[in-house]
Amino acid sequence: MKTIKVLAVLLIPLLFTGCFDVFQSVSLHDGEIEIALRYTLQAGLLEMINGFSEEKIDINELLDEADATLPEYKGFSLGVTEINTSFHKGIEMRMAGNMDALEVNDEKQYFLPIQNGSHYSILIPSMADGDELDEMGAAFLSGSMYTLLIDLSGDLQGVRDARLVYAGNTMLSSDEDSELLVHIYGSSMLVELPMLFMFLAPDDFSIELY
Repeated sequence: MKTIKVLAVLLIPLLFTGCFDVFQSVSLHDGEIEIALRYTLQAGLLEMINGFSEEKIDINELLDEADATLPEYKGFSLGVTEINTSFHKGIEMRMAGNMDALEVNDEKQYFLPIQNGSHYSILIPSMADGDELDEMGAAFLSGSMYTLLIDLSGDLQGVRDARLVYAGNTMLSSDEDSELLVHIYGSSMLVELPMLFMFLAPDDFSIELY
């Protein structure tokens, strides 16, 4: 996640619209889990930055840094693919394994659906670094989203909604001022959260599926 912070810092002075998004998908069948975690940056923006800046941005260097910061859990397979199209540049991680074989030691179990009684909880890392986000930074992130796609055909088939738990608070998708969008399409549930929330959250937070 460190790389996403770096990208934001580099792009904030140059653009006032969202330019990158984070996507995660989760599928769980009989304890066998498959997770995809992807972030993408608009390729045109990199070209614009390199055209106006004396210091060129090396996308391969950023991707290598991203590769080093992706979570790796013992007992799980891990594959990382570079995304390089005419419109997008970024990286995608795919992870699979059995939850019973998961070994995390003292590490936080980021991005994994951990069952807690009648619901599942997915821990999401905060991207706040202690510095106050200025107006340009907020504008830059306003169009960017963290999107979570849940497969409801397996162990998660009883899930019907999601809520956000952060700093001792709970935000429901039905709350009047909620930043959480939740919709079910067939056998999938789509959860959307502004990236701005992730950069303002002082601590890690959870998306609970219930």
